[in-house]
Amino acid sequence: MTRVRQSNPELEQLMIRFVADELRCPLKCVNLSTSLFHDIGVNGDDAADFVDCFSDRFNVSLDGFEFDRYFGPERPGTLVEIFQVMFAKIFTSRRRSKFQRLEVIDLIRAAEDGRFMISAN
Repeated sequence: MTRVRQSNPELEQLMIRFVADELRCPLKCVNLSTSLFHDIGVNGDDAADFVDCFSDRFNVSLDGFEFDRYFGPERPGTLVEIFQVMFAKIFTSRRRSKFQRLEVIDLIRAAEDGRFMISAN
């Protein structure tokens, strides 16, 4: 039998507000199952900055955290890069599906534990 872990309601609201504020998205668009990459679309340098800020604010160790499992590269900036991404999307499977979901609830658990619990998946 798997034990479901309850999180602190105050920490839940604090984390939801933190994510919304730091990633500049409407508060109503963030909930416990919101994925930073898949739902909000944060990636590249913005994702790295967010993870560093999260780590500092909530005293979470990033030892063993594999950034590339959860976030894509920086968004394309030049016209050539945009066409490369469009070409890749047309001729490959969905780009975002290769990244694991890192959800707000995962941030809460990391804040409670002081580190990310890395799964083998």
